Amino acid sequence: MFDQQYVENMLDSTARVFLKSEIKGFSRLRADAETEAYGFRRRLELRWGKAIDLFRLMLFISRELFSSMVSSLRESQAKSGIALREVLLGVHARALRTGNAILVLLEHGMADEAYARWRTLYELSVIAAFVSEHGEEAACMYRDHEIVANMGRIENAAYWKSPLGTKKQRIEVAEEYRRVLRKYGTEFRRPYGWASYFLVENRNPKFADLELAVKGRRVVPPYKESSFQVHGGRAGLIGLGSLDGWTITTMGSNAGLEIPLMHSSLAVMQVTTIAMYCSPARDVVIMKMLMLLDKWIHREARRAARELERDHDAWDT
Repeated sequence: MFDQQYVENMLDSTARVFLKSEIKGFSRLRADAETEAYGFRRRLELRWGKAIDLFRLMLFISRELFSSMVSSLRESQAKSGIALREVLLGVHARALRTGNAILVLLEHGMADEAYARWRTLYELSVIAAFVSEHGEEAACMYRDHEIVANMGRIENAAYWKSPLGTKKQRIEVAEEYRRVLRKYGTEFRRPYGWASYFLVENRNPKFADLELAVKGRRVVPPYKESSFQVHGGRAGLIGLGSLDGWTITTMGSNAGLEIPLMHSSLAVMQVTTIAMYCSPARDVVIMKMLMLLDKWIHREARRAARELERDHDAWDT
């Protein structure tokens, strides 16, 4: 008679023996992997180092400007425009975090993953432009929309029978949710409901509507392309890191870094200059510096990509 429990115990015992053997030999494998990774990063540095360093410099300058704008806001005696400045600084802070994540991925040759993170960075740049264009009222609505997000979290947790927060906290969020819907209308509950007031003919706007409103796509068109690296579809399996267009990479690659690098540079520059423009701490010369730095990053990234393509073609021949 077949004893299923006996077979499961035997498989478990065998797996444990093999796993212990793998763990015992992993120190040597890890040392080999680290040596290989070091060599790869050195080669990547030789090819992409200048462009990546310029992007690192942009993030450094942007971070310093962020600190000065935060200090300026704290010391400000102004009674108006505070919500706009707070929202743009919040967007700026998140853009810096995302930019630093992209930098780490670029340093390790993870072009596809950096491209996926650029998508978030680009969304932040569009939101910054939209809020800046529509001013204090848009900033207040964007800020209040956090209540809609919190209500969504509570409802999602309840669906999975994992209540979020205390009962009192859930009641308070529900009351705040009803308050903002009374204030702004039922359209406010939608994902971009905070923007619907400013898009008169569209009470259920999508991100593409915000893009069109700020003419975002005229500068950076490949937003849809980046989504392939976010979702699990077949189109994202090959990715930017394949030089021949068919090899699936599992680690870092020297190929494709110019795309997330150039787009990320542009987005960081845009978010930073928008935040500066709405702050008394703005400096036109620094704005121009960031724009110039963005151009240099594009130039160096294109140069490295061309050299890689030439080297690859020469190797094939």
